Amino acid sequence: MVVLICNVGDAGNGRLLELDCAYSDACCNSSLSGVYPMFPSRREPMTFVRQASAAVTLITLSLWLQSGGMAALIRWARTSLGPDTHKLGPLRSAVLMVRFTAAIIALHVLQILLWASFYHWLCLPLWESAFYFSTASYTTVGPSNVVLPQMWRILGPVERLVGVLMCGLSASFLFTMVTRLVEGEARFSCRFANLRTELRLAAKDS
Repeated sequence: MVVLICNVGDAGNGRLLELDCAYSDACCNSSLSGVYPMFPSRREPMTFVRQASAAVTLITLSLWLQSGGMAALIRWARTSLGPDTHKLGPLRSAVLMVRFTAAIIALHVLQILLWASFYHWLCLPLWESAFYFSTASYTTVGPSNVVLPQMWRILGPVERLVGVLMCGLSASFLFTMVTRLVEGEARFSCRFANLRTELRLAAKDS
């Protein structure tokens, strides 16, 4: 209940007008342009706690997904490559890289779905909007026409930060895979060239 004193009519006498409005809701809702709280809102500390708790939970789950997926991929890479990477050949090497890249993309899609599920649960009514916002934030593109409510808006930048870190880890893994394949092929070529030189020298000596 808010009580205001204003001038009404020609007499200029002050009257009390009782305005039955939810002042605290108006103060906490930033979507209403031009509405600013006259007094500090009591909900701000609780809102920050909820934002921080949700952000920590989502970051932890994302880290577990990424770490578990990377551990499985590393084990798969050791089994697939082995000590003799030169025996794979160009075609098998290309197929292996495609499989690893597809697995990494699937891993990132799972993390995007994790954040999108939270957005759909508490922020956005449509799955399409939640998935679009999560994808745009995770890939650091930034959503253009979808906005989270004020009390959850901090999750957008947090997801961008997580997306940068997770994509960096995946890129480093793929770079290591390519380096391993290239080094194995180079070592094999060097050994083959040395063996051919030794055979030529042996043929000349005989």
